[in-house]
Amino acid sequence: MEPINRRLGVGFLLACLFLSLQQKASAVVVFSSDGDDLLITIQDPIEITSLVSHSSSIMGLAFIDVYQAQQLSNFPGNYGDATLQTPGGSSSLGRGAGILGNYGLTSIYVLFGELSAATFSFSVSPGDSVVITPGTRTLPGFLANSPFPDTEEKEISVYLISQFSHPRPPDLGFTTVDVELVPEPELHFLIALPVLTTAFSRRRITNRRIGSPGVISSRVPHHPAYGSVQGGSNQTRAFGP
Repeated sequence: MEPINRRLGVGFLLACLFLSLQQKASAVVVFSSDGDDLLITIQDPIEITSLVSHSSSIMGLAFIDVYQAQQLSNFPGNYGDATLQTPGGSSSLGRGAGILGNYGLTSIYVLFGELSAATFSFSVSPGDSVVITPGTRTLPGFLANSPFPDTEEKEISVYLISQFSHPRPPDLGFTTVDVELVPEPELHFLIALPVLTTAFSRRRITNRRIGSPGVISSRVPHHPAYGSVQGGSNQTRAFGP
């Protein structure tokens, strides 16, 4: 029974690994990666109430303290389908993203806006609702120069920000959201690999011991009158008195 139990144990570990790779993150904001690209997925609308009157051609979000230590500046830009909506206008066009001292060196910011300030402007007044619709913003090449976020918190603050951080965060408006970090599937596999290797190694050792010469299985009937025992793939030899 022991080899069977070990096979079941290995199968259970493989099943758990498969489920961990297929499980969908449930947080409002999910950080994940695709090669060197950082992906910020907004799974449910984020709503922030404006605290002041403000108008700018570029506004966005700052995800606060997603790192435990300060990082170097890194601003590769962003693109995607999540949209920032205000009463005075909405846009999904990326206008900068990354790590910048204005928004905190432990935070990641994402800016939206149109190319011409003369023809477009976000505009908010106190009490106005600013909504970021579900979608994904991609920061291309971000992870080539900065590490993957490492916060251990389940909730983070999200600040509404403007092009030149004026008013300074969080004066423009803020909220809190659930956050989840999802490493690449390869990382899941590397984490589980030592456990799987140990389980397979023990199984091989057990099988070799069962198949060793001179070992008689107690499950196989024998009689001293016979010079050998018949039966099973692990056939062994016994000697009479």
